Amino acid sequence: MWLRLGLCIAVLCLPGWCGAQVDVEPDTLSGYVDLEAIGLLDGVEATVDLSLRAPMLHRVGAVEQKENPRLAEALLGLQLIRAQTFRAKKADSLKAVMAEAARYLDALDWETAVRSRKKYERVLVFLKTENGEAMGVFGMVLNTRKGSSLSVVNLVGDVDLAQVSRIGRRFDLDVLRRVGRLIPGVRQQADVQEHTHLQRGIRLRRDRHRPITNIWGPEDDEGLWLRYNRVDGVFLGWRLPLRYRSKQGLAHFGEAGYGFGGEQVRYRAGVQGFSFYGTSDRQMVALGGEVHDLTDTQDDWLLTDVENSVYSLFFKRDFRDYYRRLGGSVYALHDMGDAFRITGRMKRDRFQSLPETVAWSLFSRGWGRPEFRLNPQVTEGLINSVEAEFQLDTRNRKEHPTRGWLGQMLLERAGGFMKGEYRFERYLLDIRRYQPVVPNARLDLRLRVGTGRGILPEQYLYDLGGLSSIRGYGFKAFTGDRMALFNMVYWVDGDQCFGGNWPLDDLDVGIFFDAGYAWFADDNSDLFDGVSLDMMLKKSAGLALTVEEDFHVYLAKPLHTEDNRWTLSVRFSRTF
Repeated sequence: MWLRLGLCIAVLCLPGWCGAQVDVEPDTLSGYVDLEAIGLLDGVEATVDLSLRAPMLHRVGAVEQKENPRLAEALLGLQLIRAQTFRAKKADSLKAVMAEAARYLDALDWETAVRSRKKYERVLVFLKTENGEAMGVFGMVLNTRKGSSLSVVNLVGDVDLAQVSRIGRRFDLDVLRRVGRLIPGVRQQADVQEHTHLQRGIRLRRDRHRPITNIWGPEDDEGLWLRYNRVDGVFLGWRLPLRYRSKQGLAHFGEAGYGFGGEQVRYRAGVQGFSFYGTSDRQMVALGGEVHDLTDTQDDWLLTDVENSVYSLFFKRDFRDYYRRLGGSVYALHDMGDAFRITGRMKRDRFQSLPETVAWSLFSRGWGRPEFRLNPQVTEGLINSVEAEFQLDTRNRKEHPTRGWLGQMLLERAGGFMKGEYRFERYLLDIRRYQPVVPNARLDLRLRVGTGRGILPEQYLYDLGGLSSIRGYGFKAFTGDRMALFNMVYWVDGDQCFGGNWPLDDLDVGIFFDAGYAWFADDNSDLFDGVSLDMMLKKSAGLALTVEEDFHVYLAKPLHTEDNRWTLSVRFSRTF
């Protein structure tokens, strides 16, 4: 009898013993965040709403296996779910906790996935990734409608992002449901009884491996896209960016669309053979090629395609110059991990000038211009060239970086053994530094220089002045085959510096300084002709405001000139 009783007790306790053997202390998990341990909760009332570790999560997953296999699989991949609520008499103290936690996670290379602010609510969601997989989710929801409360949730383990909302419903966690619905690029499962088996382990998109023809161009998204400019008019297209779905193989990419103003079809189509090597998915070699017929520009570095379309459509201000580029290229690239990439390319392109085809905007008077700027003529004909691109990227994140380096260099040589109708060389270097100065301030720096040898085609000349360059001067006031530009912005976080006395949430203020010039060399065979310590650089300085990194205002004045006018510019994206 006693033997049987002992055996029963042993069997009943075995799951608990096994769980204890495989359980891991939370503070050893890479996706775990303990706000109390880092000293952010002094004077704040805290309660633990839920704390479940791997053994219990796996048991719940086993129970759900039959009815909800997708949810069960997600629970089996987790090591910890922890939810807490913090309360304080004043919302400012919770805002401070939220801001300090955000800076702490940013320092640990967590990626910002959601940043949302409404009248009575703020939401921040961070992701911790390893090899492209989500290994931790940390979400904070601040509610000031009735009192002041900060809800925090932390998921640790192999996180299936598509199941976050469903996990929140299973454990009756409103904060987790809210976080799950806001995670971008993930289709959340709304029906608990749904049994569709979606692909597990959603990968974060790695656009950095996409082949590019201009390394200063914007990132692209898949699907339908729309733009508006003075040469294409309304342009409607479909884009398929590059995707890697295995360790090695073939991948394809492309885009196609129609410009209703120019009445022209534009396209790009390419294929790439690739192979990842090493212990992670961040080292890769690839060979590829493409054919294209594009409306192209060298002005991607000034502003995004979306922002330029808004200015063109509403105010008849098109800040880009365009040309047609018809041809193709073959390339080889080597991705040497997170930081460094090198690409070599052989190109064959025929260039043509493009006329303005539209003259309409929503506001043609008052705020807008009476007419679009003339699209300048380019050097037409066949250009065959070889090109090398180098990129060093140590930024903590691509969107709104707060620290790190971004260095990009382009070298191109046309003619020679490649033949073609033109012979020249051009070199372009862009170096950026994002440097935290004190806990509430940051210094952004950019140095951009360009030069060449031989007679550069018109489309490859360098333009400076106005938007995104020397902001106190007219737009593209200076042109040449040589160029030097330096930008500096010192940003201060208004919320953290001034607390409750600050008039607007998420408003940062800054001061900036620009210096640069573009000129034509007397000797175009000398790469550094005209460069000297006493160069007559044009300078401007002024004040900057930004709200949530989505709305920027710059008030600039030229220096060392009789012109005392101030220039106001409004942006919907960062200058750099």
